[in-house]
Amino acid sequence: MTEIFQTLIQFLVFSLLFSFPITPQINNIYLKNYHFKFYDLICINIVINLNLYLLLSAFKFDLNILFMINILLAVSFFIFHFKKNLYFIIKSNTQLLILFFLINICFYFIVTNELKINWDGLVQWLPKAKQYHQGLGSINAGHFSYPHLGGFLWGYFWTNSFIEKEYIGRLIFIFIFVSSIFSLSSLLEKNINNIFKILFLTTIISLTYDKFLFGGYQDPLLFALLLISSKFLYLKTKNEKKLFPIIIFFLCAFICPWIKQEGFIYFVIMSFIVILFEKQKKKKIYFMITFFALTIIYFFLKNYFNGVSGFNQSINLNSLSTENFYLMFKIFKDITFNIFVAIYKYPIWIVIFIIILLSILNKKNISEFKYFYLFLILNILFVYSVVFYSCFNIGLSECRLIMRVSMDRIIYQISGFCLVWAIIMAKKAKLINNF
Repeated sequence: MTEIFQTLIQFLVFSLLFSFPITPQINNIYLKNYHFKFYDLICINIVINLNLYLLLSAFKFDLNILFMINILLAVSFFIFHFKKNLYFIIKSNTQLLILFFLINICFYFIVTNELKINWDGLVQWLPKAKQYHQGLGSINAGHFSYPHLGGFLWGYFWTNSFIEKEYIGRLIFIFIFVSSIFSLSSLLEKNINNIFKILFLTTIISLTYDKFLFGGYQDPLLFALLLISSKFLYLKTKNEKKLFPIIIFFLCAFICPWIKQEGFIYFVIMSFIVILFEKQKKKKIYFMITFFALTIIYFFLKNYFNGVSGFNQSINLNSLSTENFYLMFKIFKDITFNIFVAIYKYPIWIVIFIIILLSILNKKNISEFKYFYLFLILNILFVYSVVFYSCFNIGLSECRLIMRVSMDRIIYQISGFCLVWAIIMAKKAKLINNF
């Protein structure tokens, strides 16, 4: 009974913490032109808070004190203009709010009933969570070069729970995952009825939820951050004169490298796309300055946390001889096969590709989708490049094992970014009509 109560309280804690600092009243005063919904504000606050947690994770301090400050600030911000903040929530779609609560709680109970932590979670990420839970701060644990922010979140909420069980810390991954998908509802037309919205959200969640990954893996968190980044990139294209969407986009993209190593590639690709397609020279310069500034901060902090600022692998150039064309062909074939296996494992990709095809056939393949297509192309090139790189360093047999256990997760991560644009394509092609 205590554990059931704890999961219910944890949902309330997450909802309260991520109602800060952009409350509904602040939204109504300063951001009303964007027409943000309840779940949009949660996602914005997730991005802001994760950046704050990243900075705070560099210091050694009592996580209980930090939590109390965090809660007090969130409560204070919400109580200020309490009636208006509460009214914003109440006037939100009640049925979707109930669904949001139920899906979170159901997934929480799945975690609490199946406490198994899977391999990477146990070996790589749990040690990082333990270091914060034990008050040790940012010492190296697990694989020293792996990012630590997911471990900080795990340890932070593990420490600040009534029963202090490690699985309580993992519930934050579920909350962020579900919140990111519910933010997609604001992309639908206002006159679409609730039944369709409920079916839409439950379908997306059923196609993207993987119970195995919530056994300590960081991939659902990276999936959610790419989805949020993608959505605010889209909002940037619809509000060219406004700065707020691009600020949230960069803040969200910057968090990706602190979740998993490949997150740095996503950060670079997304930043490159924004800079490349920006038409105004002045903004292009600002975006370049922002990218380089964030990159410098990233390497500075990486050196602080891990003691290294770069990547410590080197390729064996002697392997790249003309005699190895057959080997290269086998590597290419294995990569392609594993990509198709990943697409089969995560059928959200089948939905995305069907929408792309129908969009092209309906001649709604308009220029705004250039962000999506370039992101997808560059990520496919990244996948092939990094696997070739690994195969020439560690050998094909060991590389095949890595492909089998990790390729599907990379493909899963980038589906978060692509999902937003697939929904926009479906709208443009009138595949989502007025239900």
